[in-house]
Amino acid sequence: MGVRTLLGLNKQRAVVSNESQNPATNSTLFRSLPWLTDRALDRIEDFLNNFGGRARALELGAGASTIWLASRTQLLSFEHDPQWAGQVKAELAQRSISADVQLVPRPYFYRLEEFPNASFDFILVDGRDRVECIRRARRLLAPGGLLVIDNTERIGSKDKPGRYYEMTYLLSEWACEHFKQVGPDRTGWEARGPWMTSVYTRAAGTSAEAGYEQDRSDPYHEIDTTRTKGGVRYDLSLFTQLNEEYRSKPLVPRPRQYDQSSVADHGAKRADFLLGKHDLNGKRILEIGCGRGEVARALARKTDSEFLGVDISEYPDWSTPSERVSYLKADLSAPDAPDIGKFDFVYSLAVWEHVHHPYAMIRKAYEVLKPGGILHLYCNLYRGPKASHRYREIFFPWPHLLFTDEVFEQYYRSIGQRPKGAAWVNQLSVADYVAYFSLAGFSLQNLTFSKTPIDEEFYKRFEDVLGRFPRFDLEKDFLRAILIKPTTTDRGVNPFKFIKR
Repeated sequence: MGVRTLLGLNKQRAVVSNESQNPATNSTLFRSLPWLTDRALDRIEDFLNNFGGRARALELGAGASTIWLASRTQLLSFEHDPQWAGQVKAELAQRSISADVQLVPRPYFYRLEEFPNASFDFILVDGRDRVECIRRARRLLAPGGLLVIDNTERIGSKDKPGRYYEMTYLLSEWACEHFKQVGPDRTGWEARGPWMTSVYTRAAGTSAEAGYEQDRSDPYHEIDTTRTKGGVRYDLSLFTQLNEEYRSKPLVPRPRQYDQSSVADHGAKRADFLLGKHDLNGKRILEIGCGRGEVARALARKTDSEFLGVDISEYPDWSTPSERVSYLKADLSAPDAPDIGKFDFVYSLAVWEHVHHPYAMIRKAYEVLKPGGILHLYCNLYRGPKASHRYREIFFPWPHLLFTDEVFEQYYRSIGQRPKGAAWVNQLSVADYVAYFSLAGFSLQNLTFSKTPIDEEFYKRFEDVLGRFPRFDLEKDFLRAILIKPTTTDRGVNPFKFIKR
């Protein structure tokens, strides 16, 4: 068994031969240059030189690149392997180089939710779960910044997609340079076959959120609007045909109404549901995403608790006096969110799916809860049949998974309405939520779902697209989680224990 296998370092391609292969240090685990192709490294160095050592860099997967980048940038590096992270930190210390190397359990891409848009000038993806890291890292890159991905020879082709093929859709609007290496690199090391590092540039005019919002259409929408498979083309003609087929059996037969009376009735029903689950008397209670405030007002009429409703928009209803209910316009997921104190109970109803930084919001909920406090979360799931939120005019299931926003807009124009796409919904799956709860520190007490049975005939017609998603997710419309902030640091509860299909 070789040294690399013993140390579990094979993924870093660590050099374990004599010192002449690594002249910059006496270490046998690190070479003098990152494991990137020569021309890509030149491109990166030219870019970083413009910052004079002040570039904000993020590295997903530590290694020789950590040593090299740390001497040229203000570096934050995530690594999941404790032994390897320790080796990297020891090497940095030996060379008297400063960097923030953090040990982050897999999947470490969840940590990316903690950062605001445009937090970094340079991002290197060279560790585990690369496609998901790319998906979530795009919004973090500043305009003009570089996103570097190694081993892109694994992309494959349209006819024979490889492990990283999905990234071609995630980054389809980005300027790209592919740097292929054939033969030995500058250190004398030679890959077993062609090796490629790709450098993507975020255009200066691109919105920090644009790449993130493309998640709704990448990769699934883009694939199916640029090709025909099995004689099916996902265009306006098919969209209209499906809507007529389902007009007599709409996905949501009686959509919610938004007149004043209906809103008040809906708020009262939600309040009664919460009261049936929790003792809400004598508490300080926070509603995240309160909207007009109808639920908080209904609860205030039936309890003696104090309520704060927070929303990113201000509503005229807030001006109506209501005893023990106050309102605040704020984004609690933002780094500069106001201090709102501590609460005994936090709830959010059908809002979290629209939050652009859901993990940051979960962390905020944990932060404002007192030990032993409860978070009651109810949210729409992206992979469910109703997540487009357009069921008043669109009657068939999963339209947002099958069609692009452009086709949605064409359909709305065709019926004489203002063009609009599917509602913006973050792509969190059930597994994502469970992982977020655990990472934030919550103890998961109960997790249930509202479901729509899968229309098997419809599923079989479009299995080329729908089959890319787990059936477990496709039938689930809403998630309801009851979470407790532990009174101790013990997190020994299995986070999947309370999942009910």
